[in-house]
Amino acid sequence: MVRSFRPPWVDASMHDIIKEVDCFMKACTWESSEARAGNNRGHHFFCIAGPDRQNKQVNFHQVITLQLHEPSQQIPNLRPWGRKNKKVVDEFFSKGRLFARIK
Repeated sequence: MVRSFRPPWVDASMHDIIKEVDCFMKACTWESSEARAGNNRGHHFFCIAGPDRQNKQVNFHQVITLQLHEPSQQIPNLRPWGRKNKKVVDEFFSKGRLFARIK
């Protein structure tokens, strides 16, 4: 948000946004501080809240019929963090919540 245009309502709501982020961080399950510190991208909280479009499911039928590169057969899937925290993500990004308005 710092390098991008911010609508006036975002600046006006910053206090509420910070509170919402704090609640989200407390509600989610995170890696240990050791795992975060050892991340090769630096010390940060890793999360992909929605489907990872590079994480494709391939079923046995696709392997047998050699349809591995068929685009219609590639299905985005949640990563482990997204599966563990799906209920929290769904709640915080639901209609009427601040996160839904920001995205």
